[in-house]
Amino acid sequence: MNTVVCWDPWAHDEENPDHYMIARALEAACWIAGRRHDYPEHLAAGLQPHAVTDKYYFARRPEITRIVDISHVIDRKVEANRANVWKGPAGRNGSKLKAELARKNLRLPLLGEDDVTADRNYIKEFVLARNRELGRKYA
Repeated sequence: MNTVVCWDPWAHDEENPDHYMIARALEAACWIAGRRHDYPEHLAAGLQPHAVTDKYYFARRPEITRIVDISHVIDRKVEANRANVWKGPAGRNGSKLKAELARKNLRLPLLGEDDVTADRNYIKEFVLARNRELGRKYA
């Protein structure tokens, strides 16, 4: 692995312990992964040190320091959001909205005919709206 993406371990105003503890653990793991001196049993098992070359951190109130065009992998981002069914604004919310509208004899054409399409289009239109607007500023 050459690249990691995670919460910023030094972010200001980050109150969620899940975020800052995961970020600090990842930062420590990246640092240790490139060193030969910390876990000699790894060397004995045939594992070699491997430094992480790129780290991308994000924060609750981010300071933009790098712009990366991800348009060629946007469908992968949509699928990652669709897989997050336990927490967050994505998951199955498109198909849930489609079903709720159907119960009221309403339909939103954007959501398509099946649940997978509903979830994908919901994510592209609503969940990624802020990202889309931000991207336009730097296009």
